[in-house]
Amino acid sequence: MEPMEGETKRDCWTVAFGHAFNDQDRCVCAGYDNGDIKLFDLRNMSLRWETNIKNGASSHTGQLILALDLDFVSP
Repeated sequence: MEPMEGETKRDCWTVAFGHAFNDQDRCVCAGYDNGDIKLFDLRNMSLRWETNIKNGASSHTGQLILALDLDFVSP
C-alpha cells in the first residue's frame, strides 16, 4: 500500500467508504491529486481496482465509484 521505491507519494484529496453490503466486503475508494483513483479491499488489504482520470479526483469521484454496482471490479 506504499509507493514503490523511487515513486513520489501523492496527496490524497478524497476518501469514500463503502461496498459494505455484507460482512465479507469492505472497501475504501481514494482519489489522488494526479487523477489516480484506487479501490482498496480492507479485508484482504489489497488494491482491488485502479484507474487514472488525468486530473485531480474530487469527493464526488469516490462516492460515484462506490455507488456503482462493483461487479465490474470484482476479482
